[in-house]
Amino acid sequence: MLNGPRHFVMDAIAAAGDTAAGKTVDAEGLALTARATIKVDLSGLRAKPYRERTIERETRYVFRAGKPVFLLVRPDGVRYAMQSYAQIIDKSLTYDDLPALASRLKLPAGWRYEVMKPDTDLMLGALGKATVVQDDFDDTYQKLD
Repeated sequence: MLNGPRHFVMDAIAAAGDTAAGKTVDAEGLALTARATIKVDLSGLRAKPYRERTIERETRYVFRAGKPVFLLVRPDGVRYAMQSYAQIIDKSLTYDDLPALASRLKLPAGWRYEVMKPDTDLMLGALGKATVVQDDFDDTYQKLD
């Protein structure tokens, strides 16, 4: 399944445990390092937008103070911060498009897309498991705890 091009939007990433060590696998002569694992069956390869999935990884994403963080907000107030935008569905999507992305999303009833600029660095951690959702464009967001 194609998972890119994908562009990360955080300012720094730190990894620990298996995520940092990452087992190297050979993909027809291309050495790849495993950094995260998602368990899906064949029917679940293509994620439905706005549905939570669990990713196994140990990471900390840092968003620097004063820089935009793009959020999805559920009706109950639970927030998800964008970790990457993708050029899978829309090959022309760029970082500059993200502040106005709300007008292009088909958000479920009651959901919102917001842009915030934190006053202090925002740390988004995953200690073994991360809860993520994707939007209509396969952009990926991690749940804020």
